[in-house]
Amino acid sequence: MPEGVTELKACVFSACRSLERVSLPSTLRIIGEFAFVGCESLREIAIPDGVTEIARHAFSGCRFLHKVLLPAAWKSSKKQGMLKNAGIPADICVFRAPEEWEELEDGTPAETAPEASPAEVPVSRAPEEREGLKDGILRIPDGTAAIPKDAFRGREDIRLAVLPEGVAEIGESAFWGCKNLQAIALPESLRKIGRYAFGECAALETLRLPEGLEEIGLFAFFECAALREVSLPKKWKKRTVRIDWNVALEMALVPRRVRVYRKK
Repeated sequence: MPEGVTELKACVFSACRSLERVSLPSTLRIIGEFAFVGCESLREIAIPDGVTEIARHAFSGCRFLHKVLLPAAWKSSKKQGMLKNAGIPADICVFRAPEEWEELEDGTPAETAPEASPAEVPVSRAPEEREGLKDGILRIPDGTAAIPKDAFRGREDIRLAVLPEGVAEIGESAFWGCKNLQAIALPESLRKIGRYAFGECAALETLRLPEGLEEIGLFAFFECAALREVSLPKKWKKRTVRIDWNVALEMALVPRRVRVYRKK
């Protein structure tokens, strides 16, 4: 990532499951909400000394993340609560002064280079122990092809949902009424979001639509009043989207100057 970047927007790298390594610039100040959520291959990362804010759930769902290199000054600061809210467990934090970071040939801190394979990750962070629902984070098991109709309807204990690659469809009303669901990491394999799938998910604020998405059903985002930021697939070059009566989604897209039309 080039020098000069000062902020990572919400969901900017969400569900980038093949992302193993990222070098953050020294100019970075803010890491936004859900910025790296669901980056399951990310193993280590160094946070630059100039960062002042890591927003909530920025690293939630990064199940192989086992080392986060942080400025030494943060060890005795009040930022421990911020790290917890960002999804960074205390046992993977390493506090060091920037001058102690060894440099690789490309200038990246050595600690950011992935060293361990998934099998070498400490047992406490093994994926089989982190599947299902834990601390409000729902992880759908690998090998799942579709989320059935009404699968999690009315579940108010889910704050974040991470769907694995291979899921092609989210069924009708699958997450209807999950009033505390704040974000969901959608896989690139997703083709269809069924009608009413996220209806009345009143806390859903950000959304990243995957490249392969082909269909959004009727009222899929009905009464998602908090939805305010939507990341669009790059293939939607004409920035014209067919959305059938998804008022909340339309409202979120309007500031992005996306022209919306409906089937006749």
